[in-house]
Amino acid sequence: MRSDGSLGWSKTYGTPNAYDEAYAVRVASDGNYLLAGRYTSMGTLSAFIMKTDTAGNMLWIGSYGDTLQHMSILDLQEMPNGDLIAGGSTTLLKPNFQSFSDNFIMRLNAAGDTIWTKIFFGSPDRFENVSSIVIDNQQNIIAGVATASYPSTAIVQNKNAVLKFDAQGQLLKAITYNSGYSHYTRVSAAPDGGFVLSGFSNAYTGPQEFRTLLLKLDSTLSSGCQETNVTALTTVQSKPFKVVIPTPFLAVVVSLPTMPATLTPIFWIPPYVLLFRC
Repeated sequence: MRSDGSLGWSKTYGTPNAYDEAYAVRVASDGNYLLAGRYTSMGTLSAFIMKTDTAGNMLWIGSYGDTLQHMSILDLQEMPNGDLIAGGSTTLLKPNFQSFSDNFIMRLNAAGDTIWTKIFFGSPDRFENVSSIVIDNQQNIIAGVATASYPSTAIVQNKNAVLKFDAQGQLLKAITYNSGYSHYTRVSAAPDGGFVLSGFSNAYTGPQEFRTLLLKLDSTLSSGCQETNVTALTTVQSKPFKVVIPTPFLAVVVSLPTMPATLTPIFWIPPYVLLFRC
């Protein structure tokens, strides 16, 4: 999109007759574009990272995973030196792609080659995924996780979690919030050096009402509200990922109808009320 809201160009990428999705897009420090997600490969879904120039022309692409396993990248960030940090879900430690997924983060160089990989999960081990990545001021990696692992007092075991790793992938801290009934963790950096966590939850309203969730965390990941340190219950393992170049992986130019440069906005303000405060 151009700065005035008009369409500059549009392209799709993928393999013919396949299932391809991009979950994250970033503008790299060199001005080019980074996309990450998953695509159909080797009998199931493999993760991919692709870099294009500013016209959408592919510069390089890499795929990560293994045969009959599942792997998806859900977020991607760039380190100050140009290295990339990707996170998502994988079954590489499990029997096959039908197993509950674990979390992973990996560090890659600017060409998409892996520097290190970490797969991690909580105890008891259930399904989970890294849904967002933040790089803090000390170049630590903050991973927002949606998880059903770790102890839970709720019937619905889904909970929010945030894990902190150093730049070499060593786990520093793991915290869960709400102990259940909470989903879709997203984490962003706050100006004061802390973080903001969002999602939705019925941990405070009962099983019939899901509500928007917003937690303010300090730099130590503490919210002061229904949190549990689960660092000792977190297992981290290193495992090489099979890296391939998807073939064919095509870019297709798509012509979209011209939209007016200006549209009349329509606003509706929902009757939101503050339901819970710690």
